[in-house]
Amino acid sequence: MGLPLQERTPTIQNLVKMIVTKAFEIKAQRET
Repeated sequence: MGLPLQERTPTIQNLVKMIVTKAFEIKAQRET
């Protein structure tokens, strides 16, 4: 039942992960 600390705290780390993912998506679209 216990989630990892990262999952329980939607903080900067989560935001960074989201931004990085978006950047990768945009990069992939531009290269194609």
